[in-house]
Amino acid sequence: MKAEIYAIGMFFFHFVFRQFPFETNAGKDPEAKTTDFLYRFETSERNKFKIKTSQNFLHMLAKMLAFEPNDRASIDEIMSSRWYLEQHHYLSRDTQANKTLPNPLSLKLTMSKT
Repeated sequence: MKAEIYAIGMFFFHFVFRQFPFETNAGKDPEAKTTDFLYRFETSERNKFKIKTSQNFLHMLAKMLAFEPNDRASIDEIMSSRWYLEQHHYLSRDTQANKTLPNPLSLKLTMSKT
């Protein structure tokens, strides 16, 4: 599950910043092994489109993209992160969305073993 969390983090990063976080393979890029690379990325020249995000989003994304798998966030940590709960609260204020969105803390992802 830790590899999937990393992959979702890469998707989020690419979706938001419109580029990949590392210049090379993450295992070869020294930036990938630092814990604060995302915070530095946002203000660096590597952020080609000068996109700014919330600190809550960066914190969650940094946990998803942790180089060491054991340091990565679990799905429960992501779903209880401040950013995730803010998004759910924002969407649930809409009456149409409120009828269709489940409570995020009641969701559980299951993986099938193949």
